[in-house]
Amino acid sequence: MVDTGDHECDLDFQLRDFFRKSGAKIDGVIGTYRSELTGFFTGLGSAVDIAKRTRQELDRIAATQFSVFPYFTTVLESDLSRIFMDLLRPSGSHGQGNRFLRLFLEMLNKPDGFSSGVIRNLSNRNLNECQVHSEFPTQEYREKAPGRIDIVLEMPDNLWIGIENKPWAVDQDRQIEDYLRDLRKRGTGHMLYFSGDGNNPTEWPNFDRETKDCCLTVSYRKGSNDCPSLEHWIEKCRERCEAEAVRWFLRDLLKFIRQEFVFEAHNVSSSQENGS
Repeated sequence: MVDTGDHECDLDFQLRDFFRKSGAKIDGVIGTYRSELTGFFTGLGSAVDIAKRTRQELDRIAATQFSVFPYFTTVLESDLSRIFMDLLRPSGSHGQGNRFLRLFLEMLNKPDGFSSGVIRNLSNRNLNECQVHSEFPTQEYREKAPGRIDIVLEMPDNLWIGIENKPWAVDQDRQIEDYLRDLRKRGTGHMLYFSGDGNNPTEWPNFDRETKDCCLTVSYRKGSNDCPSLEHWIEKCRERCEAEAVRWFLRDLLKFIRQEFVFEAHNVSSSQENGS
């Protein structure tokens, strides 16, 4: 029978001997390379100081850390909807005319955009005639109270594009389907679903082929594919914007989106999936 006490003493001795020898080796290495190590850490401290001073000088001119969004204790869904609505409006305060709207529609024309060809013909339309509506009232369906679509683009040739902005909120029962039905009664209707995490509406599996062809999920963040995203659109708007004040605001908006949202979609739609 093994004496447990002797075994523990032997293990304790081995551990102490191991760390004693390791410590001696480490001390020897430090002694051999002391000057080199001292120079490295001294230089590292100087580099950090230089980087800090450089950032301070850069911020004095460019304010690289500044953003308007931290001044708001809470950014609401309605706040983001108002921002997107103004950017899409040709007569918006950004002063860029229909440029942002055109960039938005061009993004929808990508292969992973609408499978329907209706949107693809917009390049020949007068986008300045687009009317952008906020909290657009819908008609009553199935004894439900009338809803309000967050943003509606009333395009030339009786084309209607509704936008339901869902950065954080959960979906209401058959909401997208009801909104699309309302827009179709007015003309050619499409629905966009702005998704905070990139996922489709919860009702997506229940959509028929025709409904899927007219609905598209637009993620806040860019994913691993070419699906439309608000991050991509705002990047393009910032690149093409000629007004410095608006460019800085778009930079802040991009920073907010990248800090606030994560693309984690498991069922995002694409042009191939729309018909499935």
